[in-house]
Order: sequence, then structure tokens, then C-alpha cells
Amino acid sequence: MAKCCGIDETGRFMLSRFFKLKPYNERKRNLKGIELVKKAKEKGLRVIAITDSTRTKNEILEHWKREFPEFLSFIDEIYSSRDLGKIKDDGSLFLEVLKREKIKAREMVFVGHDEEVEVAKKLGIRSYFLDEID
Repeated sequence: MAKCCGIDETGRFMLSRFFKLKPYNERKRNLKGIELVKKAKEKGLRVIAITDSTRTKNEILEHWKREFPEFLSFIDEIYSSRDLGKIKDDGSLFLEVLKREKIKAREMVFVGHDEEVEVAKKLGIRSYFLDEID
């Protein structure tokens, strides 16, 4: 049973592209991501953003307050590589998040958009590419 839904830095790959009205296929993908986060919350999952950002958690929060205030109500926590000194590519950021959330890898579902999906899978986290989800 999943306790937590981890998503990539939505300010970078989902919301910013949607609100800046990039080409239709990207808007469609971004709407899908927003709907996914809403559904996770409706199911009672804890939704966290996991990012390899150069921004701190507080900087990301300030950016989202300005750019995407309606989205903040869906996010329970943000973990930034800048704050934690870890990255997704080697799995260390995922391991740190699991430790801080006090959950096992099998209790987390991660949705991302590039190679970090495979990294998370190797750690035992149920992981999906955003484009795979219906």
C-alpha cells in the first residue's frame, strides 16, 4: 500500500510549461501531471516534490507562491538536492527522502519524466514515466 507519491519538481517540468502555454502536447502532459497529483491527494496519499534543483526548498516555495499558488495546496513536502546535498541520478536523494519520510521503498510511488524513473525503480520504488499513466 502506497503511503507517499513522489513527483519531480513540478515547477520545472509540469506547471511552468503549462502556464507559459507551450505547444499543445506539453500542455496536455502538464494537465495530466496536475490531475495525477489531485488524484493522489484524493486517495489520501502524501504528495511530495523531489527535485535536483539548485534552489532551496524556501526558494521553490516562494517561486510557487508567485507562479502557481493554487498548486501549493496539493504538496505536502518539498525535498531539494540543494538543501540535502544529494541527487536523484545516483539514488542518494531518493534514499534520503525515504529515510526522512520514514517509509520503505515499496510504500512510495514516484512519477518522473526522465532517467530518474529507472534509478528509483532500481531502489524498489514503484516508478512510472508521466507519459505512461492513463
